[in-house]
Amino acid sequence: MARRAPPNTKQALLEAAEVCFAAHGLDATKVEDITAQIGIAKGAFYSYFDSKEECWRSIVEGFLGRMRDAVDVHEAAVSSTRAPLPERLEIWLAHDLQVFEFCWSNRALLHMMMSGSGGVAYAHLLDEFARRCAKNAETLVAELVREGVYRDDTDPNLVACMLGGAYDRLVREIIREPKRPDLARIVRKAQSLFMHGLLTDEAKTQLRDLTQAAQVTYATQVTRVARATREPKPRAAREAKTGKLRSA
Repeated sequence: MARRAPPNTKQALLEAAEVCFAAHGLDATKVEDITAQIGIAKGAFYSYFDSKEECWRSIVEGFLGRMRDAVDVHEAAVSSTRAPLPERLEIWLAHDLQVFEFCWSNRALLHMMMSGSGGVAYAHLLDEFARRCAKNAETLVAELVREGVYRDDTDPNLVACMLGGAYDRLVREIIREPKRPDLARIVRKAQSLFMHGLLTDEAKTQLRDLTQAAQVTYATQVTRVARATREPKPRAAREAKTGKLRSA
């Protein structure tokens, strides 16, 4: 028999609904499946939500709020005075690991949201969240450019877009794993890739030499073109052109 709804029924319903949605999906879950989880009557559900879709939206908004707290860049991560770069790299590493731990812990819900199985009507919430993350990344990259850590020709917006796409793909792969992966190793590898790139030191030297040689060749070609446009045409060419004009 269903018992009287406790004072914290709304939160209990949200938690029960999250379990049901993750296990069966939004469409297959019935309201009575949710209320049965906490032993209350089906009608009590409608004292708090108009529909299971409204309940799902509340779950998504609450999840994104918690994820926003996990993702937001810590002040120490962008401070140029509190710690030298090696220490700040460790701060960023710990921050990224915290985010990936959060994603893994909420993988069932996150998978529903990313796959669209929770309904396309909520896709814009993920898009808004992604834009917020990209803005945080852009701010951090711009700060590193000002400090001289990154090259001064670095485009913060472009880097933020690339980082966002890469981490989005990485999260999608992680939450599909049947067993918990070594998140610390993955995060450290990702950080090393973005900070140091793929090339070996030997390859970087070769590329630098080729780039410098290409720049010299290009500069030489530009100089030749500039001289050719400034130099007067040979006399024979001028006379030939004059003759053509007269004959015309």
